[in-house]
Amino acid sequence: MLALAGPMLASGCDRGTTLAQGQAPAPVSAASASAATPAASTVATAPPAAAITPRSDAAPQPAVAAPRVTATPSAAAPAAAPAGGPLTVAVHSVDAPQPTGNREEDYWIQYRVWGEFTNTGTEVIEDPSARVLFYDADGKVIGIDSIATAAQADVGDHDAGENVYAEVHFVAPGERVPFFYTRNLAAIQGKVARHELVARPALVADAPPRGVVADSGERFEGEDFSRKRVFTATLRNDGEGPCRSPALVVGFYDGGKLRHVERFDASDDLQRAIARGESIAATGGVFVSGDNAWRERATVQLWADCERPY
Repeated sequence: MLALAGPMLASGCDRGTTLAQGQAPAPVSAASASAATPAASTVATAPPAAAITPRSDAAPQPAVAAPRVTATPSAAAPAAAPAGGPLTVAVHSVDAPQPTGNREEDYWIQYRVWGEFTNTGTEVIEDPSARVLFYDADGKVIGIDSIATAAQADVGDHDAGENVYAEVHFVAPGERVPFFYTRNLAAIQGKVARHELVARPALVADAPPRGVVADSGERFEGEDFSRKRVFTATLRNDGEGPCRSPALVVGFYDGGKLRHVERFDASDDLQRAIARGESIAATGGVFVSGDNAWRERATVQLWADCERPY
C-alpha cells in the first residue's frame, strides 16, 4: 500500500499518483535558447558525494566540442518543497536546441534536461516525479504530443505538461537521485522559450526494498573509438520488501552538475527479485571517445535501484 505524504489530492495522473487542483508548488524553471545560446537553469544543488572518482591513469583524450549543456549557476538555491510532498527538484544541465522547421528532422532532435530529486522528508518515498511544462515567448503553455501525454489523458489527467520520473524508484530521507528527461522537438507543439519543472506530491512507500551498492569498481577496455569505462558492483537489498529488477544506476557529473545517466540491469529477467539480505552482481559500461570523451574523467555516483513486484 502507498500513502500520500500530505493531504489527498484531486485530479488523476499515471502511476497511481494524483495532481493537486489549485495547488501551486514551487516550480523549478529554466530559460531556453538557441543552439548557439544554450538554456540556463535557475536552480542548483550541492555536488553529490562521489562513490567513484576518476582514475589517475586514464588515457588523455583529444579536445572535443562540448555538447550544448549549461550547468546551473552555483549561487542559486534549490526550490522549496511543494506543499503536500517532501520533495524538491533541481535542474543541473539543459540541452535546448531550436527546431529546424522540418518535422521529420525535428523528430530526431531532442530537448533534454538532467537533474536531481531530493527527499526532504522523514519517510522513504516511491517514484518521485515532476511535471515538465514548455512555454513560448508570450508565456503560453506549449502542448506535448507524446505517448506519455496520451497515457496521462487515458487516466483522466488532461492538465498541461508531461511527467518525468527519477531513475531510482525508492528514495530514503535526505537522499538525492538523478532524473533525465528527453522529448523530440517534433512532439513539442511550438517554439520553446523556456521550460518549467514542478515537483509532484510524493508517495510514502510501505515496506519498501532498499537497494544499496555493497561494493564497486571500474576498469577501462578497448582503444580509440571502442574505448569504454566499465563499472562493476554488488547490489544488495537491505529493505523490508523484495527488490524486483535490480539495476545499477550511474550518474556522470561535470563540475558537480549531472550531465549523463546510465542504467544497467543486473539480470535479463526483469521479474527477478532479491529478498532482504540477498545480493546480485551488475556490470555495465559507456563509451568514452569522441564527443563522449569527457566521461572518462567524470566523477560518478552509483545507486542500486529496485522496483516493486507486480
